[in-house]
Amino acid sequence: MALWNRVYQPMVKWSLRGADLANPQRVLDIGVGNGLSTSYLSQLFPDATCLGVDYAPEAVKVALKRKSEKLDFQVADVTMLPFKSAEFGLITAFQTHFHWHDVRKGLIECYRVLAVGGQLVIACEKNKVAYYLKEQADHQDACSFFESLGFVNVVIKEQGPWIAYYGQKI
Repeated sequence: MALWNRVYQPMVKWSLRGADLANPQRVLDIGVGNGLSTSYLSQLFPDATCLGVDYAPEAVKVALKRKSEKLDFQVADVTMLPFKSAEFGLITAFQTHFHWHDVRKGLIECYRVLAVGGQLVIACEKNKVAYYLKEQADHQDACSFFESLGFVNVVIKEQGPWIAYYGQKI
């Protein structure tokens, strides 16, 4: 996890700077690992309730050490999120979506729990997309994929080794 903190936390900060963020009341961070990215989101949006989920119980156990009044973690599968529809104003996934066993189904669930006017931010290393998600390596194909699931104002940004996908629900 020390590697994650050193290498990927700058990616988290970069991708959030590139987003058109309002002040969400509820934030969902998917694939939290040790919880550092969710903790950062909690600092960035101090009035929001931030929830981090991970498929791995071991990761959630580590992340729970960061739990606070407005920051919590739980085990959940991105393809079957245990939340009400339109519950979150911001959903993030950092260095994780290429590991989802069904990316399409996971994004459909993200869309379901994203509030109208909310934003999805996904960021990772470009080489992970090229290796694991070849069908989304082309920007136009990736935009079309996100749009086919209902996301609008889809934007893709790159910086150095990183890529970020932004989409909204209206």
